[in-house]
Amino acid sequence: LKIETRCVSDMVVFALREVLTCCHKWRYRVAEDRDKMCYKLLQLCHKVLTFSENSKSKVVLFVTHFLLHSGGVKAVLSRLCVGVDTVNELTSLDYSTVNSTSVVETLKLAFQVIDLALLHKKDQSNTPLEKALATFSGSLTSACTGKESIHIVTTIASYCFHHIDPCIPTWATNLLKRLAQVVPMSLFACLGQDAVPIRDAYVRRLSSSVEDIELKVAILELITKSVDSQPGLLDLFLSVKASDRSKPGETGYVLDQESCLHSTLKLFNPDKQVPHSTPRLQYTAVALLAALWKVRHDAALCAVRTQRDFWRSITKRLFSHVHVDASENIKAESSAYELDISSQVMQIVAMEMYYVVSDKVDKDLIDVLKDFSKAGGYRTWTKHLESLVTCTDSLTTTSKTTPLSPVLVEAQLSLARGWKSLLVVGSMDHLESVFQLSSSNANTRMDILDGLLQALESQVKAGAEHPKSLTIATELSALYLILMRKWSSFKEDTVSRLGTILQLIEHFSFVPTVQLQSHIYSSLLLLIRAARQKEDHLEPRFLLSLIRHVNVCLQDHHHNTRTAAKNKANESGACVCVCVCVCVSSLARDFGSVPDG
Repeated sequence: LKIETRCVSDMVVFALREVLTCCHKWRYRVAEDRDKMCYKLLQLCHKVLTFSENSKSKVVLFVTHFLLHSGGVKAVLSRLCVGVDTVNELTSLDYSTVNSTSVVETLKLAFQVIDLALLHKKDQSNTPLEKALATFSGSLTSACTGKESIHIVTTIASYCFHHIDPCIPTWATNLLKRLAQVVPMSLFACLGQDAVPIRDAYVRRLSSSVEDIELKVAILELITKSVDSQPGLLDLFLSVKASDRSKPGETGYVLDQESCLHSTLKLFNPDKQVPHSTPRLQYTAVALLAALWKVRHDAALCAVRTQRDFWRSITKRLFSHVHVDASENIKAESSAYELDISSQVMQIVAMEMYYVVSDKVDKDLIDVLKDFSKAGGYRTWTKHLESLVTCTDSLTTTSKTTPLSPVLVEAQLSLARGWKSLLVVGSMDHLESVFQLSSSNANTRMDILDGLLQALESQVKAGAEHPKSLTIATELSALYLILMRKWSSFKEDTVSRLGTILQLIEHFSFVPTVQLQSHIYSSLLLLIRAARQKEDHLEPRFLLSLIRHVNVCLQDHHHNTRTAAKNKANESGACVCVCVCVCVSSLARDFGSVPDG
């Protein structure tokens, strides 16, 4: 039964407005019926918020607004205040009884419903739900737990002490993660004196070898989200302290015994590999490290760098080939996480080399970059960007009705951006020798440029069927242009590269991004200048084809400026086309090779 029908929508409105707001005040013949009624109503909210095809439908907007603004706030929050002691008692006595089952299942649904309501929130104003979560609910909490003045955030976080059903602490942690993102308050202040015991419980479960993977993922995601918005909670979990400088050779910071980074780094150390580790768990761990590098958390970074074989263990992914399997959704998701891990590692290395002074870079990282170049890593990963399109094409030919996994497509884009960051930093003048990309490594430069051009050609051709490939092509074209400008000494195969770029221009009939065209024409301009300096002979047909394509591009830009508002992308694209026309015409006059017509 579709929820978009008028009859179903009316029933949803009635159930929430007339039943959920007051069902906890009704007199029931059997006490368990109250929990059953709340469970059914929360199940209805969860059904609407998760299984609707259109998140902007009226019924979804109504349910979201009702949970955020209406009287249902108190009814839903009251389900969260059962307390971990009550849940432990119910589940330890007899989890199969009707009463314990309804209470626990209602609690898990309440976590999910509030999480989804905050996720679907559109405006930036503080809602009654957020205000209720940000204030002390003494009377509400004391009625359920017998304690006074306990913050509801502390009640939610206390479910980490529950060990029978792993879904309860997992969903509680996911809700804390959502609160850390959208609710303007300090979770560390809300926890009060219970902050340290709750932190210790989370760290113990994170370091346990038999803990549920989903709970570990939720804990790492909570810490990652705290990097941007919860500095107090972040410092609590990182637990970094200044080293004892009275000892010789001790400078900077070290990790305390209760730090969550000990368990995080074990996921990358092959000697301390956690059993049953999944790509998703490893991705959340490396995402936490990447977030710390992004905000330049110097204390944590200094402590992490001092860990034994840190750079060797975290960059191990860059030395192995990632096999992308899109035949099944599960395999595609696993492959996506593998690509995301490699992308995050590239971002970490790029940020480390960019921000740290060259003479203070860790020797281990310099050795890793040397080994990476010797192992042909630049050539391997550049070719891997081209093979991603092959994976896409093979999927569409075997099953045209099965779309490419959006997670895998986003991972491919993330990998392209990570590779772009690594090479852009590596091509800087003071870092070329460290990355083994100096002028003495001309063969490596040529391999990168040729591989990027082939990958760019494959992505542009695939753009007709997969529009996301054009976004990947835009990133690759920007990288290709940057490297060509910095490595201005390239002299080989200029004519063949011109031919390849000309083939790319022929596919511009379906390319909607002006930015991609600007990158391609700018690269073409650099190649023409290089050919002119080398005095290479270009065939008349080649020059005529170039001029024809540039004229078509100019006409398109002229039409866009007349029919739509001007923007910088259109203007830059037109300027590039004009420059190419001038260079081609000048080159043709020098050689006297422009045919009639």
